Amino acid sequence: MWRRFNSGCNLILQIVLFSLLSGVPAKATTLRADSARWQLANQLYHTKNYDSALQVYHALLTRHHNNAQLHYNLGNTYYRLNQVGKSILHYEKSLHLNGNNKQAKDNLQLAKNRIQSPIQDLTPIFFVRWWDHLVAAVSPNTWALVLLLTFISLLALIYFGRAHRKLIPHPGRWISFNVVVFAFLSIMTWVSYLSAVDSGRAVVIVPGGAFLDAPKANGKVVGSLPEGTVIRVYTEENNFIQAKLPNGRMGWVALTTIEKV
Repeated sequence: MWRRFNSGCNLILQIVLFSLLSGVPAKATTLRADSARWQLANQLYHTKNYDSALQVYHALLTRHHNNAQLHYNLGNTYYRLNQVGKSILHYEKSLHLNGNNKQAKDNLQLAKNRIQSPIQDLTPIFFVRWWDHLVAAVSPNTWALVLLLTFISLLALIYFGRAHRKLIPHPGRWISFNVVVFAFLSIMTWVSYLSAVDSGRAVVIVPGGAFLDAPKANGKVVGSLPEGTVIRVYTEENNFIQAKLPNGRMGWVALTTIEKV
């Protein structure tokens, strides 16, 4: 029994250390190495040379694709160029990297207000909203760090509970409680990690994208997707993505009509 427990603990510890040391994309890559180009792009933007600013921002994006501020500026630039889909895409990417940017949230809402004939959002059930907020509120590294501390405290309880029973009254209860907390934190660490790696969302970047009933070019068109619509993406098949619309409807869209967040 103890061998199985130790093997399980070792496996979880490896997952925790993997999450802490690697795996999670960097949330704020620095632009210091390209400060001159960054300043040039910002200057072009402020002088309303939006097309030129866009080119420089995209040149920076090849090296700093995980920079939230860069995606935010790209969102602003596309917004000025009246490209609603790309504007929303980069605001979403910025918020995926840094969900605390209030300006990005406000500008995202302004961009969504420009969507022509938007699809009505289906308000999720309260516990789904609670779960999404919980996952987004804490970074994977924070979850992993708390998990690691819980793992250490669990080992300490097991050791002192067996070797020094007088120091810890009812050690079995404390160990059981820690195991439950440990299991919960393991789930949250893993879910948060998966969410950080892949948002599971995409944005329609072309006007009137076809919404199909099957993953094939000659599939029945069951709807038209306004540019800028944010969708949930699932499986990929034959250059099509199974998607869920904001109103909860399921179907297929061509990869060429969307870009993943």
